[in-house]
Amino acid sequence: MMIQVGVPSFVLPDGFLSWTADAENALAQWNQQIGSAQFTWVEALPGTIEHSGDYRNSVLFSNTVFGKSFGSDVLAITLFVSSGSQMLEADVIFNNHDLGGSGNFSSGQNVSPQRDFHRVALHEFGHVLGLGHPDQANPKQTVSAIMNSRVSSLNHLTADDINGARSLYGTPSTPPAGPQLSNISTRARAATRNDVLIAGFILQSQGKQILLRALGPTLAQFGVSGFLADPTISLFDSNGSLIASNNNWKETQQAQIEQTGLAPSSDLEPAILITLQPANYTAIVSGTGGDSGIAVAEVYDLQTTIGRASNISSRAQVANGENVVIAGFAVQGPQLKSVVLRGIGPGLQGVVPDPLPNTTIELHNSQGQLIESNADWKNGETPVARPNGSPVSPTYLDLYHLAPPNDNDSALYNQLAPGNYTVIFKSPTDATGNGLVEIYGVDP
Repeated sequence: MMIQVGVPSFVLPDGFLSWTADAENALAQWNQQIGSAQFTWVEALPGTIEHSGDYRNSVLFSNTVFGKSFGSDVLAITLFVSSGSQMLEADVIFNNHDLGGSGNFSSGQNVSPQRDFHRVALHEFGHVLGLGHPDQANPKQTVSAIMNSRVSSLNHLTADDINGARSLYGTPSTPPAGPQLSNISTRARAATRNDVLIAGFILQSQGKQILLRALGPTLAQFGVSGFLADPTISLFDSNGSLIASNNNWKETQQAQIEQTGLAPSSDLEPAILITLQPANYTAIVSGTGGDSGIAVAEVYDLQTTIGRASNISSRAQVANGENVVIAGFAVQGPQLKSVVLRGIGPGLQGVVPDPLPNTTIELHNSQGQLIESNADWKNGETPVARPNGSPVSPTYLDLYHLAPPNDNDSALYNQLAPGNYTVIFKSPTDATGNGLVEIYGVDP
């Protein structure tokens, strides 16, 4: 496939950085499900292909179907060039005309089905594989499928879609893995007593190897002042029993940690390489000798093909400027991953001293662009690319039983593309206090 859809003029709310990456992900999702054929692709500038019959499988935005009208309400079309029973070319054209240009489309389940480029791309690439519309078959099939002729709220491949593709191309030799969260981290000020940086995480399904790091001096390379000069990290099980601790990473596991390629850049930073069984765990980062400063607590999943490391919850002092709390995580695909992000402050009243009186939470993509934000979770989240600027209903939190304990806490839900993300947690009024930032990987 020759992908020539380019880059949107706005931030995509599901984390894709371009239309090109969005289309390529849709191709990769089909590849994951089939055996004897695979999509490959190259990228080209928009406008490179202007006609059919050039023996290139083009993917593009256009006002017309190579000079002909799309027809009423047509979002996209797949056009074939064949010789007898042999397919020579398949072009996928997304409708620019009378739909506001490529800006007609956004990408993500929080946009209307007719505006979601990703689900339309999944549908059209199914046609390239040879799949038709089950709801227009003879006899008609009544099934849940991305391949149905009318776009719906469905935004992923279903069993019917996958079975249809496998009937043509067989089953992949390796079962497709589901999406996962990995490389979860939190940056905050670490002090003493109640003001240490506390990071909790959960391992699910199977035991696996995990690397824990605490960074302090390394932060100077990124222009962070007031970093924790000599951090230490301790790991506890769900009963509060100490499992392992480390002050300087070269002390005990230098060779093994170096083999992971994730050794801290400073000898004063701690790391723990350990195999853990499914359970809840807590890592505490503090300063050697009672020092305080900004530190990063990191949880690296070194075996992403088995089990899951997810649901990090970090408690720390929340202030402003460089002392806001910053959490980071990665989504491994190609399938999109559903996540719930929460910022808890008022909900900690009576639980911890000096809780943050109000909270706001922001989700940023790997380029630092704001995707969406929330303050006061019942008022709904606000994606930056939502056409009318209105908040999205927070009813998803009830579905996952993750409604925050206080109305002034904040929360976000999204189904995110593979990539790296940053969460900024702070007070909307620049207040200070203890707060909790949480990242939940939820199904699907």
